[in-house]
Amino acid sequence: MLNLATGVSYGFGCVLFPEGTSHSESHLIRLRTGPSRTVLAAAALAKHQQKQLPVIIPVGLHYRTRHFFRTDAWIEFSEPISLDEIPLPEDLMEAVASTKWAEPPAGLVTELRDKIGERLQPLTPNSQTWDEYRMFQLLGQIKSRLNGEPPKSWKQEVILTREMQQVDHDEEILESSKSLAKSMHEAHLDGRDLNPQGDQLRGFSTKSTVKNIGLSVLSLLFLPIFAWCFGIQVTLGRILGDRTDEGLDARTSYQFLAALFGSMIIWPIQSLLLILGLIFFDGQIASQVGLDTLNFLGDTTLQWMSYALILIPITFVLFYVSSRTTLWIWDSFVDFRQFLRRRKALSLNEKITMLNNLMQRSGRYL
Repeated sequence: MLNLATGVSYGFGCVLFPEGTSHSESHLIRLRTGPSRTVLAAAALAKHQQKQLPVIIPVGLHYRTRHFFRTDAWIEFSEPISLDEIPLPEDLMEAVASTKWAEPPAGLVTELRDKIGERLQPLTPNSQTWDEYRMFQLLGQIKSRLNGEPPKSWKQEVILTREMQQVDHDEEILESSKSLAKSMHEAHLDGRDLNPQGDQLRGFSTKSTVKNIGLSVLSLLFLPIFAWCFGIQVTLGRILGDRTDEGLDARTSYQFLAALFGSMIIWPIQSLLLILGLIFFDGQIASQVGLDTLNFLGDTTLQWMSYALILIPITFVLFYVSSRTTLWIWDSFVDFRQFLRRRKALSLNEKITMLNNLMQRSGRYL
């Protein structure tokens, strides 16, 4: 902890998780004292060396479903917490300055921990259960549609849900929304699946279908390149993720690492193999496409090396483009899957209409 505090005191940024563990609750759990102790030690060292004191920036991590591929995310930053007014004892400053760890006073640690908790709480779903949070999400989605302003981003959804948590709702509306939100969640649906009026589920969209088909056909052209440059990474991420027993968050962490470092390590090798293939099979390629790729810039060794150096960044660009275009296929698949789910859950339309009417009659949502 002393090394960490020293780094922070010298102005280095550091991400600390005050809850001390990863969890799936819809609210804060009890905060640990470790981050507060570290920050207080860093402040004491900075003050002893007459440097600017570090500040704490509370951060909220908002994920629609944190372990889903391509999930929506919003990183929210709160107002910084200043440490200038905290009375740091002299013995603490002298201890950390002499590279010896000393525990900050318990009262200061508890006070800072509680202050961090107060700032962090609004940055969480801040609900007793996820069913309760989804209830407010649905109310926000219908309210926005009643006013002709449906949310266009996950950030707007989070803010709208937060506003709904502050409204004094009728008990009948709360019960209806909670029951409907639970039924929609069990059907893998949410407020985004409502129509623009918010009184039924969305139907078939010709415009979206034509767009998805067009993008999917275009992305098929890059699918062989995607299989070549990402096949190993996808396989590695799947194997590493499935071998862990630490939960879904650890599983996705392994997949993230495979994707991140895989591109740095595997892509250069694959690019080199691809270029070697062009060199060794130059005759066959020339006979098939009518282009002598190997002697495109000349037939000397130096010109061949120049040709290879030019191809390396080109292959990297192709690898990246193939990854982006292949996502179009995935997004089109997700859209089609949601359409099928809405068709299967048409029986929910009656409940949606009833909740919509209740909110209109209430008058406080318009």
